[in-house]
Formats: sequence, C-alpha cells, structure tokens
Amino acid sequence: MTRNSNHCSLPGVLLRLWLILALMLAPLPPGSLQIFSQEEPPPPEGTSLPETAPPTSLEPQTSTPLVEPAPDADGDGLPDNQEEGAGTNPYNPDTDHDGVTDTDEIVITETDPTVTDSDSDGVSDYNEFYGTTVIDTDLYGPGVTPYDWDGDGISDPSDPNPFDAVYNDWDTDGDYVSDSLDSDPWNPSIWADWNHNGINEDAEAPGGDDDGDGVANGDDSNPGDPHLFNDWNNNGSDDHGEDIDGDGVMHLADSHPSSASGNSATKAVTLSSVGPRLAV
Repeated sequence: MTRNSNHCSLPGVLLRLWLILALMLAPLPPGSLQIFSQEEPPPPEGTSLPETAPPTSLEPQTSTPLVEPAPDADGDGLPDNQEEGAGTNPYNPDTDHDGVTDTDEIVITETDPTVTDSDSDGVSDYNEFYGTTVIDTDLYGPGVTPYDWDGDGISDPSDPNPFDAVYNDWDTDGDYVSDSLDSDPWNPSIWADWNHNGINEDAEAPGGDDDGDGVANGDDSNPGDPHLFNDWNNNGSDDHGEDIDGDGVMHLADSHPSSASGNSATKAVTLSSVGPRLAV
C-alpha cells in the first residue's frame, strides 16, 4: 500500500502545534509593545515634561470696560449732569454764595443750593444750620455775606459780636469787663488786680470792701454778702454762673445766650469738621 505524501503523521502535527504554542507564550522583547500602543512613552527618569499652553476656550474672550467717573468741573462732589438737573452752576461749587457748597445743601442741609435763604424766614441757610437765628436779614438787612453779616472775617456762628466788625473783644469770665481790659480774664471776681495780690485795686482802699470778697463796694452787686458780687438781676446767683440756654456756656460768655444750638463763643467753627464745607 502506497503512503500519501500529503498526509502528515501525527507526530509532525503535534510538533507544529508545540512550536506555535511556544511562540505565543514566549515573552516579547522590551519596547516591542509600543507598536501596539498609541500613548507616548514616559520620559526618562530625571527629565521634566515640556510646558504646554492651556487649552483655549472656544468662547470669545471679552473684558469689562472701565467706567470713567462723571465730569465734575467745579470739584464740589456733584457731577455736572446732576448740577444741570439741580439748576446749579457746574463751574461754581457754591452757586448761591451762602457759604455752603451745592453738594452739602443737597445731601446734608437739604436746602436749596440756588438761594441763600431756602425757607425765606430771614435767616440764611448757613446760619440756620448752626442755629444763629439772631442774624435776621428781614430786620437788619442782607449784611455783607450770608455767613458773615458784619464782614469782619469771622463767620456769624463764631463771632462774639456778629453785628460789629470792630468790637469783637471777648468777656470770657462774664464779669462785664472785656478780656483786653481784664487783669484776670478767667476769674469773674477779679478784673482790676494789676499788682496781682488777689484783690481788685479799688477794693484795697480802706472801707472799700465791706464784705471782704475782694470786690469794691461800688462794683459789688451785693456789698454786704461775701458770696454774691455779680448778681445784677437779683435772682440770688452770680450772673457769670448762669446758663440760660443750657448749652454749657455761661450766658455772659455766650455769643447766643438764648440758642443752645447756635452758640460758638468758645469754639471756632469750621464747617468741614461738623457738616457742610465752607465754600468761600
């Protein structure tokens, strides 16, 4: 019987299968798997990755425009467009020249910045804000300015004598002797002690001071009472110790003794420190 040359013997088939299996199980050499991977190989140890730009957004990038401040030609804090609405002069911080800026009249005093006396009561907006109601222009005329009636350079609320530009001498201790003529302007019981012995000169004469209070009989409201010497209204209290309006300033040293809010006898008023700014 003749053998078929195309027929493989069993041992040959088994050998071929063993070779195929050995090839499949054998480990691949290093780097051979890279051909099957799409990932980039890691960098060698000790090297850094190259910097890459951040991904760009597909959305268009827009920036917020800067808002320019509204023009304020006179620098009073009120923009020109608001001045136009208020009827004020954008080139003058105090349209009505009453001593209070346009902005302060609108924001603080709530008065009309185009007129000096918003309520037409004879007291300027400036003086009314500080309670200086004694300056009534309906009675005394307009004065030099709405804030300095006598024009002496001292604003009405600070003026010891707002009706007289010349005589502005204080009487600090309320003894009826102005400070410039008083030997002790801070002591109401001593005003003529030029030898500084604690007694007024005229009380040093024999029999000149019956009650021994240091005040001569002729200058003493109560020459027989050592506890009273300046009680000319006879109410039992020395006048210099009285405070009619209760503002803490004795009324004889008070520029406005009947107005607690308007007194400025012991302080210099600057508007910027308490409210409206001085516009002049």
